[in-house]
Amino acid sequence: MNGHTIWSNYFTPSQFYRAFRPFFQLEGYRGLCLFAPPPYLTWVRERHPQWHERLWRLDRRVAGWPLVRAMGDHFLISMTKR
Repeated sequence: MNGHTIWSNYFTPSQFYRAFRPFFQLEGYRGLCLFAPPPYLTWVRERHPQWHERLWRLDRRVAGWPLVRAMGDHFLISMTKR
């Protein structure tokens, strides 16, 4: 970035929820891109569409499993207001 260092932090689902815990109840969370490549790797989908679809199906099947759900590239968290 123009010769500058940009620091970033990737939160785990529990770290993220901790900030909202006083005001929200955790409903659940699931991992995103556990096995499937992230969306910016479009060449994978273009060159290997069948494998890409299989990996996404696997992703959808196991994304909510404990131990696995926090390992994705991203996560989707669901909370309700207290």
